[in-house]
Order: sequence, then structure tokens, then C-alpha cells
Amino acid sequence: MIKKIAGTPLYIIVLVNLILKLSLFCYLSPWNKTVEETKIVVSDSKGYEHVAENLLHYGSYAAAKDTIDINKFSEYRATGYLMAYPDGWMMPVYPTLLAGVYSIVGIKPFVAILVQILLSLFSVVSVYRICTLFFENTNVAAIASFLFAIDIHSIYSANELLTDTLFVLLFLSAIYYFLKGMKSEKLTTIAIGAIFMGLACLTRLLVLIYPSILIVILFLFLKKEWKWKLKAVVIYILIFASMNGIWSLRNHNFYNHWQLTSHGGWTLLIFNTSMAKEKITHDNLDSIRVDFQRQADSMGFRKTKDIFNQSEIYRQVAMKYIMQHKGMYLLTSIEGCMNMFLSLGNMGMAKTLGWTDAAPKGNLAEISSQRIAQNFSSNIRETLLGILIMLVIAVQYIGAIYGIVKLKASGNYMLLWFGFLTVAYFAAVTGILGSYRFKLPLVPLICIIAGYGYFCLMQKKTNHLA
Repeated sequence: MIKKIAGTPLYIIVLVNLILKLSLFCYLSPWNKTVEETKIVVSDSKGYEHVAENLLHYGSYAAAKDTIDINKFSEYRATGYLMAYPDGWMMPVYPTLLAGVYSIVGIKPFVAILVQILLSLFSVVSVYRICTLFFENTNVAAIASFLFAIDIHSIYSANELLTDTLFVLLFLSAIYYFLKGMKSEKLTTIAIGAIFMGLACLTRLLVLIYPSILIVILFLFLKKEWKWKLKAVVIYILIFASMNGIWSLRNHNFYNHWQLTSHGGWTLLIFNTSMAKEKITHDNLDSIRVDFQRQADSMGFRKTKDIFNQSEIYRQVAMKYIMQHKGMYLLTSIEGCMNMFLSLGNMGMAKTLGWTDAAPKGNLAEISSQRIAQNFSSNIRETLLGILIMLVIAVQYIGAIYGIVKLKASGNYMLLWFGFLTVAYFAAVTGILGSYRFKLPLVPLICIIAGYGYFCLMQKKTNHLA
């Protein structure tokens, strides 16, 4: 089986990925207005859609006129007040893409998803190309890209109106050109990698500090004079910082703040800290959020219309609680990281697919026998989906574990350190909010290492038979 996959041409693997994503697209029927309103343009997607339409109609990421009065919000509703200003908490690339699509075909989210699916195919190609840089072996590349092509979480995410799919594509492109620049020792190629990383950061702020890992890899493993390395780092940082600086300048001109987003304080308090407190006190999550909102209000949250100042107030409230419960907050963050790698997501998928009305619990998913049982308790289709996802994850993880062993045995420390630092980085910045969505940027890396593992296993069997 492994041998057949290893010999599969890249275009066949890409075609398999396309068929799987289009099959789900057709099953979901996002062109249906009811489906669009109840399953596509929901949650964060509403914010992206809102900003895209502002950009399309008014030429601005923000609404034409402020009509939101915080004093009319209840304490519970106020916990989501900052979300009423999506241009302040989101990064600009994804809504710009949506606006570009809508300017051609009209406001049709299903067409944007189709475009997103087509773009996502290049991620499969990127996995193949990164593999060839690391191993110079098309068999390893074919196995890795195939494992990525059948990843159910990536297939599902490509059919959501969210940033994940575009972010993964830009992130992989950034990694590819950086590694290619290291290998070819061309500064122009490294500069292209910086441009893609800048675009990735302007899609999701998640990678704001990630270039530091690439710089460490460059200094540790590139056998080149220090002058060239320093020049490469300066070029990379200047391009990356300049691209993010454009959005920072926009926020300064519009909100009088240099920050890239107002999202940080809100997420830290309303999600991370609230979920940590729920674990400690076992109180109702909504009640916890209302209590924190009262603390924020007492510090002047409702007295200012400055969303960045409001986010800072949230951050101060959160940090006060975190400093009082450091140990439990750390343990909850570790649990979130575990959940990121072990989460199946079949409950939420089943609801979107119309197989069940039961929604997953809206807080931190626990790693417990009771929580695991919930994944297989609704109906047969949800259960089978969960089993299928488990099998795919198991194949990826088992191959990756064996791949790590073989990489260490072969002395490929560059990929080992690159993989370790990348996984550690995303685990750290994700923390408590761990779910399969946040693992998506790591899936290609897992598949690359797993591809090498299965290739070594294939060679071992071939040698044994010989």
C-alpha cells in the first residue's frame, strides 16, 4: 500500500484532494440561502463577511457610521461588544480576498468557498515541494502530500468561511521559500518567503513572532558566512515588519493606536481566563464572563469608546486573575494543547452536516472518558465520522513518531529542531483554546515527518524481502 502511494504522481494526489473537498461542498450545498445563513456565515464568519461588504460598498474596512452604543448593552451582551468592530480585531487579508471575489460575482459566500477550495490545492503542492527540499526524494513527498490530502480536518475547513485554509497556504509558501532560499543561498528567495510570511501574519496574527524560529534555524544550520546570514535576517525582518506596519499605520490613522488588533485582551479574558476559572470554580461559564465584565466596567470599560483601550482593560482584568492562579492556568493551557492534537471535531461537523441538532459544549473540551464518549453517543453517522477521523490521525501520528526516530538515527537535526520549535510555538500561542482548527498549520509538518517515516518503513520491508 505504501509503495503504491509513494509512486502516485502529484497531480493524482491533488485531484483526490479536490474531489474530496468538492464532494463535501456539494453535500453542504452552501449556495442554499438557508444553509448560508445557518451554517456558513456564522460566528467569526459574520465578522469577515461584514468587513468584506464594508470594503466592497464603502472602500473602508470599517462601517461608514458608528451606530453602536455600549450603554445599551446588557452585561452579558457587553462581553461580545468588541466583536461589533470586526475591522479592529481581525487582520485584513482574508476579508480583502472575500471583497475581491464579491466585486466580481456579487455577494455570494459559496463562490468564495469555491475559490478557497481551489487555492487550498496549492497547499498540497507546497507539502510536496517542501518534502523535496528536505529529502530530495519524490517518494517521501508523495506519501506526505497524500497524507495531507486526505486529512479530514483540512478538507472540512476548506468548506468554511474562515481564515484557516488561506492561512495554511500562505504559511506553507513562506516556509517553502525560506527553506529554498537557505538551500540556494539566494537573498531574493528568502525575501519572497518574508512576503508570504507577512501575508500569513496579515491573515492571522498567530505568526507574529514565528520568524524568530526561522532565524534560529538559519543561524544554526546554514553553513554560510555570518555577514550573509545577517544580511538575510535584516532583509527578512524589514520586509515582514513593513508589511505588518502598513496595517498598524491604518489602525493608528483610524483608531489612534499602533496595535495590529484589539483582539488580544478580549480573547485573553473572555476565553482563556474565563475557561481557566471555570475549571477552578466549576461555575457557569456565562456567569464567569459577566462577573469579569463587571470588573471591566468598574475600570471604565463603558466610559470609553476606544476599542483598543477596552481591550487593554480586559487584559488587565485577565492578568490579575492569572497571576493569582498561575499553576491552574498553566495546567489548563497544557490541557488545551493536548486537546489541540487529540480533538476529533466530529460533533461540530455532524451538526453542520445536518446529522444532529446537538452542538458540542461551548467551552474547553476536556480530555476525559466522559468527553470522549460524547463523540460517539449521538448517532451512527457522527460515530463513524469520529472513527474515521481517529484512523486518519492515528496514521499521521504513528508515521510521525517513527519518522522522528528515523530522523534522529539519520542525523537530520535540522528538520527535528524545525519541527520541535514549530510545534512548541503553535502550542504556546494557542494554549487553552486548543481545538483541531488550531492544529491545521501543523498538519503539513506532521504529514512530512510521517511521510519520511513510512518511506523508511517501506525501504525496511523491501530490504527484508530482498
